[in-house]
Amino acid sequence: MNNFNKLYPIKRIDIELTNRCTLKCELCHRTLNKSLTKNPDDISVDFIKRLLKENILDSKEVEFAFCGNIGDSVYSPNFIPIIKTIKSDPRCRINIVTNGSKRTIQWWSEFTSLLDKRDMISFSIDGLEDVNQIYRKGSDWDSLRKGLEIACRSPAQVFWTSIKFTHNSHQKKEIIEFAKKVGVNKIEFFHSGRMKKNFKEILLTSYKSLKGKNRKSLIIINGIRKRFYKFNNIFIFKLFLFPLKVLVNSLVKIHPQCLQRETHFISSEMVYFPCCASAMYSKENNDDFFSFQQNTFSLKTHSLLEVLESDNLIKLKNSWKSAFNTPTKCFIRCGVFKPFENKIAQNPSHPDEDYERFDLSKEE
Repeated sequence: MNNFNKLYPIKRIDIELTNRCTLKCELCHRTLNKSLTKNPDDISVDFIKRLLKENILDSKEVEFAFCGNIGDSVYSPNFIPIIKTIKSDPRCRINIVTNGSKRTIQWWSEFTSLLDKRDMISFSIDGLEDVNQIYRKGSDWDSLRKGLEIACRSPAQVFWTSIKFTHNSHQKKEIIEFAKKVGVNKIEFFHSGRMKKNFKEILLTSYKSLKGKNRKSLIIINGIRKRFYKFNNIFIFKLFLFPLKVLVNSLVKIHPQCLQRETHFISSEMVYFPCCASAMYSKENNDDFFSFQQNTFSLKTHSLLEVLESDNLIKLKNSWKSAFNTPTKCFIRCGVFKPFENKIAQNPSHPDEDYERFDLSKEE
């Protein structure tokens, strides 16, 4: 096995079951770029069955996460059969992220009947009935509320996540009270890194937090790096690029989250990626490492084991040793500006000052 063998056996895998969604959130990739959803893509039940037979899955416990980049898994036409297939394997637990809208009581009842206390459902709800649909356009509060109530009556853990906006900041106390009354276990309020200044309802700009300052620094450095990196493979230019390479490597260190968290991502097109961010970047750009790996990393023609042992994946991991040589998305997503390294290391998942989590199951 290659250098990725520290990820064996696989304990967690994130699968984008579909690129379908009924909402039109203003800054979602599917809203900004409609070509991404021109053709529907859905993971099949047969593919899940084949995945479960891969001998690199953990023999004791495997988490199947369903979040997605441009699709919400609950809108997959194969969702219930896939959950049945996964839950028929005693090793498996489910972790799903959804906006929770426009599914019937019968659908939620059937889905949640398949779950146990190891499973988790995370509802993305940005406020109460009067404001949730401001950003999450097309959301239906009545079906969302009923789905949330049914989920809370199931054995599964239920989370509520809410993006901070000016239009919902006044509801924080009411949201917590409502969530607690329904039976939600935990609730999170956070500022999304996806938010941009052109969306006027944002409470805080993404560059005010430590994570945002780090990202801004990386974008600036990457702009310089990218301008010259295209000459990196031309021998005559390597000597001239050496000082820049040393400078970039002295300022930035890559902390690959896919290795730290031992995660894997499979897109709705059945292509393997180390994470969802690299998958999204490949959809919208054709100038990066991941853009050229659609065939090499395709799970239509390769097993997951074959992809993980491929030479190109070894090449990717080796590139992380040098910030100058790493792909753009890895640089921006997993790079750390060294002056911020110690602070970010203390809280790598959420180094934002405005991130809040409440454990409602422990509150009186």
